[in-house]
Amino acid sequence: MKKLFLIIALFLFVTTNSLEIEASEESAETRVIAGFDKSIDLSVLEGIPYQLHHTHDSIDAVSISLPSDYVDGLSKIDEIDWVENDQVVKTNFQSLSWANDVISSNFYQDNSITGKGVEIGVIDTGIRMDHPDLNVVDGVSFVEGMSSYEDNNGHGTHVAGIIGALNNDEGVVGVAPDTDLYAIKSLDINGEGRQADIIEGVEWAIAQDLDIINLSVTTPIPSIALKKAVEAADEAGILVVAASGNAEDGEGQITDDVLFPSRFSSVISVGAIDKRLEKTYFSYQGASLDFVAPGEDIYSTYFEAPDYITMSGTSMAAPYVTGILALYKEVYPDMDNQSLIKIVQNKAKDIGAKGRDDVYGYGLIQGPDSWFWDVDPSSWFADYVYLLRQSEYIGGYPDGSYQAENQITRGEVATVIGSILEMDGTNRLTDFTDVNLDYFASGYIDSLTAANIVSGYPNKTFMPEKAITRGEAAVLIQTAFSLNADSENQFGDVNADRFYADAVNDLAVLDIISGYPNGQFKPENQISRAEFSVMVGKILDEAFQS
Repeated sequence: MKKLFLIIALFLFVTTNSLEIEASEESAETRVIAGFDKSIDLSVLEGIPYQLHHTHDSIDAVSISLPSDYVDGLSKIDEIDWVENDQVVKTNFQSLSWANDVISSNFYQDNSITGKGVEIGVIDTGIRMDHPDLNVVDGVSFVEGMSSYEDNNGHGTHVAGIIGALNNDEGVVGVAPDTDLYAIKSLDINGEGRQADIIEGVEWAIAQDLDIINLSVTTPIPSIALKKAVEAADEAGILVVAASGNAEDGEGQITDDVLFPSRFSSVISVGAIDKRLEKTYFSYQGASLDFVAPGEDIYSTYFEAPDYITMSGTSMAAPYVTGILALYKEVYPDMDNQSLIKIVQNKAKDIGAKGRDDVYGYGLIQGPDSWFWDVDPSSWFADYVYLLRQSEYIGGYPDGSYQAENQITRGEVATVIGSILEMDGTNRLTDFTDVNLDYFASGYIDSLTAANIVSGYPNKTFMPEKAITRGEAAVLIQTAFSLNADSENQFGDVNADRFYADAVNDLAVLDIISGYPNGQFKPENQISRAEFSVMVGKILDEAFQS
């Protein structure tokens, strides 16, 4: 079995020094990662003097130290599938931030989209736990001899601030300030660790069911263990973000593609741009690059006084993408990762050759500009749809669309109105034969029926999937929100003897509804999701302003 030698480095520069990639010195004892053909079976190592560091259950591997003379023998054990060196993970430092402006949109800021509830694991040097601008939910240390995930190096705290520094009028504001940060300490005070410690961090993130992992390590040599670990995270539904790599000053990159693990197909690869929106001199590029983000002169949190410093590197670019993905996760909570990434690719700002290219990938990452990918912010109904979505009174389809022109059903209307009125929406049996216990709107239908806001049909049915008309919608809204006005007939096609006449005319006078240019209301037409959203949105907007 061929032995793989792996060198991993954090993506960060010191102002006067370039990236260093150094192999650990040869010693009488070697540390390796061994992968088993099926499941971990330590009994096959009987007779070998080894020290066990980690068991990596998700990839059926172990990290051990053993005398160098025994390493070659591991490959000859039938139950062991592969062996590779567990090399040192290193970091170098370089030292404003202009970056938020080039990736942000007024939309997500105006709509308070902050990554709320999204859980992010920062696999790094730890995070400063008492930093006034950071809120670390939990963490773990895989650095031997250290039980605390406190940052004693600075790199991890800087990365964490780019992602989630609090919006508290102090220091800086992260891309997604309301995310839940998890400090996964796999690197020590010198910014060094082992590949096995990184893998342990990935496995811990999987066990905690986190949403995103920010991973700023690299090697020019592919690693079986690391590849298996990030693939396991991907299969668990975790987005894995990694920097593309830093080239030495004046030397250029040493491979024709980005470095590993960024090159793995299960990882989102991120390169760095400067203030001119051009690739930085140090950023790796290649066929596997997915996005670019700001990576030069980035001002963020630090582990010691003065609490904030400026750094550069693709280490800084990766957390910008991590933060932006957290915003998309908040906007599209039910969307699968593959579909979400497709939307992010389509939203990226193309700053290189037309379409995807090897220098900028799909382009400069951009924050979400709509609650739904098929609702243009300039649409006549967009503001009201956004208001309802931000208030969590409406939702879209699992694919992230709103489908504004679709008809809205009686069950959907019951859910929207019941939510606004803060009624009990707990699923339960109703008096209607066609509303099952597990129907999403059963609770609201029952509550609204008890309040005499909605009613069923004489045959004991509610017909929850039936589309409602514009006239019916007017009656429901008038009844639910007690909206009355001294009105006369406003439309030529609304007969005074129809059940909806008073509601239509009153809501028109109150500017809740409007007709068509020809003076008609068309009350018998089925109402669209967009039209209903505007009617309800106007009521909410008025309530918020009063």
